[in-house]
Amino acid sequence: MIQNGFFGVINSIHFETELLEALEWDEEKLKEVTQKLIEYFNVCSKSDLDLIKVDLGFIFSDDISNIIIKYIKHVRLEIKKGEDDETWHIS
Repeated sequence: MIQNGFFGVINSIHFETELLEALEWDEEKLKEVTQKLIEYFNVCSKSDLDLIKVDLGFIFSDDISNIIIKYIKHVRLEIKKGEDDETWHIS
């Protein structure tokens, strides 16, 4: 579930801006973070956000991992909302 929705978040302008701000507007660092995120989520099979946050804490600073977790939560809510909307229309 996370993997499918996560790649859309990477392209989110809000997510990118928040990451850039945390990275002191360094676009090279943003590219590195994005690449590491893609690599991590390509092999991650976890769905528990607490476990993912621990993993991300080993890869990134607390600020960066908190931003990522915040957006994963946002994407999960949007996916859940979409599923709820579909269920409501089908019933």
